[in-house]
Amino acid sequence: MRSMALRAASLLCVVALCSGCAALLVGAGVGAGGVMIAKGKVTALLDYSVTDIHAAAIQALTDMGLPVEEDRGDAATAQIRSHYSDGKPIRIRIDTINDTTSRVRIRSGQIGSESRAQKLLDEIQARL
Repeated sequence: MRSMALRAASLLCVVALCSGCAALLVGAGVGAGGVMIAKGKVTALLDYSVTDIHAAAIQALTDMGLPVEEDRGDAATAQIRSHYSDGKPIRIRIDTINDTTSRVRIRSGQIGSESRAQKLLDEIQARL
């Protein structure tokens, strides 16, 4: 029974890797768990409220000289839109996971630039 479960798990990993759906999971060293990078979007679980992360995101954008085009949010969710000087869009979405953890998702560009999204996440975390 145990070997069957191991085979099933191995098969799922192979299918995920072959289909291009594999994500890179890197320890963040901050907050609840880590950072997932997939298809140009960076997702992180942080041990902060939506309100705290939202304020840090606005401050990070401002400090980086990036305009805030859209800024909507409440205690449970927030959405911010901006753009780089080359016109590529930035979308930040923050959602409550539970009483102590929130998820932040950052997409930089239409297709997504992981390096730019990761840089922005680093800037947000530096302000928390």
